[in-house]
Amino acid sequence: MLGVGTSVNDDYKSDIKPDASVAAFSDSFSNISWAPTIPQVFASTAWNGELRIFEVANTGYGSAIIQKMSYSFQQPALKCAWNDQSTQIYVGLMDGSIKVFDIGSSQAADVGRHSAAISSLHFVPGMNTIVSSGYENNI
Repeated sequence: MLGVGTSVNDDYKSDIKPDASVAAFSDSFSNISWAPTIPQVFASTAWNGELRIFEVANTGYGSAIIQKMSYSFQQPALKCAWNDQSTQIYVGLMDGSIKVFDIGSSQAADVGRHSAAISSLHFVPGMNTIVSSGYENNI
């Protein structure tokens, strides 16, 4: 299996690829969520516990994916969802905890918990509320 940016016969020359400044991915992505107020920005979570924020930007050579910031959790990060102002990202972890990552301060805090891994996580716009489900069959 080929990783991002590698090729034997690259039939996808027009695909947007990560900029050289993006650190290598050491594990699989588990979720991607687009920022609601910044259409070219998205967050990703990964099995190694990483939360990364990327921007799709035009460069002198076409479009590229540029990493803007990252944060590492102690558990695999399974799901992510932005708040409606694109200032915070909620992250569901393997241990059942739900964290909020504040982009301005680069800090994470506990906001909820399930007794099993997070299976789904959504922000309800206009209500400042998150809805989550866990593999223990609870919402």
